[in-house]
Amino acid sequence: HGGIRLARPADQIGVGAVVRAMETDLALVECQAGVDCTIGGICRLQRMLDEAQGAMMQVLDKYTLADVATPASTALRRRLGVSD
Repeated sequence: HGGIRLARPADQIGVGAVVRAMETDLALVECQAGVDCTIGGICRLQRMLDEAQGAMMQVLDKYTLADVATPASTALRRRLGVSD
């Protein structure tokens, strides 16, 4: 049947933590990943993107897996193979 089994209750697992664990590279553009850029040092975009990425992670950190897969979302739980 497949599916997943959580090591902790869903309300104790943050969405931000899951994203950080699953994604090896959160950079929106190459310069955020440390790749040399010809306009590095004078480009303001990197700082803006860093700020935007930080804001996104702050929002994700507010939520848990329980918020994503509430009992009301039975169809989602079934599709993911999550048992009650």
